[in-house]
Amino acid sequence: MSVSGWNSAGAVEQPAAAAPAASLDFPAQTSQSGPDAAASAQIPFWLSRLYLVSALLLAFGVACSFSTTVFLHLAEGKPPYKEFIEHCVFMALGLGAVSGIMLLGRLIRPARRWLSWLVPAVWALSWLAVLAVAVTPLGVVVNGSRRWLDLGVVMFQPSELLKVSVVLYIAQLMCWYRLRRAVPAGSLLQQNAAAGLQDAAAKLRSFRLMPAGRPVFPAMPPQALLIILLSAGLTALQPDLGTTSIILAGGVLTMLLATVRVKDLLVLGAILLLLVGAVFVVKPGKFDYAAERVQTWLNPRAAADAEGYQITQSRGAIAEGATGLGSLTGKGFLKSEQKMNRLPYSELEFVFPVMVEELGFLGGAAIIILFGALAFVALQLSRRCRDPFANVAIAALGYLIVIQAFVNIATTLGSFPLTGITLPFFSGGGTSLLVSMTALGLMAMLAAAETGTAREARSAAPVPVEA
Repeated sequence: MSVSGWNSAGAVEQPAAAAPAASLDFPAQTSQSGPDAAASAQIPFWLSRLYLVSALLLAFGVACSFSTTVFLHLAEGKPPYKEFIEHCVFMALGLGAVSGIMLLGRLIRPARRWLSWLVPAVWALSWLAVLAVAVTPLGVVVNGSRRWLDLGVVMFQPSELLKVSVVLYIAQLMCWYRLRRAVPAGSLLQQNAAAGLQDAAAKLRSFRLMPAGRPVFPAMPPQALLIILLSAGLTALQPDLGTTSIILAGGVLTMLLATVRVKDLLVLGAILLLLVGAVFVVKPGKFDYAAERVQTWLNPRAAADAEGYQITQSRGAIAEGATGLGSLTGKGFLKSEQKMNRLPYSELEFVFPVMVEELGFLGGAAIIILFGALAFVALQLSRRCRDPFANVAIAALGYLIVIQAFVNIATTLGSFPLTGITLPFFSGGGTSLLVSMTALGLMAMLAAAETGTAREARSAAPVPVEA
């Protein structure tokens, strides 16, 4: 006896033939044919492009780390290769994390079996770690900001992990959200239950079956709203408005990719405005530094503080490298003058001006093109995934990295106020590099899982027998 399913309108429909039992557990990954099979067949091509773009970003980042740290530390009398070696060590750890994720994705299929509990656990641990930074002695101040957790052996910035875990958790809630449906009297589900197929009926009743393509939901799960508010609220109270803005942008973008209703986003925006207003009433001086940064951004030359000096020097380095003598190729690799104590934090937030000064317009354009290519490849992989979670998560993770990169570049150009956001893969800081590489590994694993599902579906398809 065949088992019926729910169509996209919520009505019960009769299938033409009996579905395999596995399709009841994971209804979004059914057998592929026609346009779906053609789209899945293109995943290996775009997956190889993801590997290529990732390798170029990592190689460019290693060169940038060498340029911005070694000669500066030599001039300051510090161990010259210390930070460069740390960058390479964290990159090796990131490659290990990527390999582990890919192996886990191959050994345990579908990925839902372990991601369904791992993603909430990672979000909870990262949120608690951010809280520990704020309220325990483990939190340490670096460069005037209390954002790091001192683990003894290494310094860890948990807000970096929180950004990625928020995106994954919201994607999971939006795409694996279960909705109990009442069984209509006299329906085929009830007939199946009466015939002893209670398990099959329960499975169909507990899932919203979605057609191929982007999932469409009538309402946003309330947990998603809570996750964004808890994550953004905690980082704002540090205060760390740069990370808060990235969390909000990533959360809203993930919801848009899951095609949530605009009404739900307006509700989220209204609640955020109320919370911000409440903070200003309770602690009116909490975000004075943000107002000062806006004033500095509007008129950096008139500002007497270090931030005004940073913006001025950053613009000068970019102008000198991109429009001065040798503007196409810059002054040459390792020949930047601004990084030699003239541009503060040239190895952190301000690596882009140094690269433009050394490599000229072509070097700066290459960095921007690489991040643009990452966004494009993420979009192409996402469009070819039939699993709703992979569809949303791949695009959201890729866009999260690119948004952070473009915010950093815009800051160094003077288009945005200073945020403290680093340039992924290029800036110093092992946590950012490790988490960014882990995000790339998750993107690759989810896309590779789609190709594995397609192969299994083709091998399980019945072979016609000639009469």
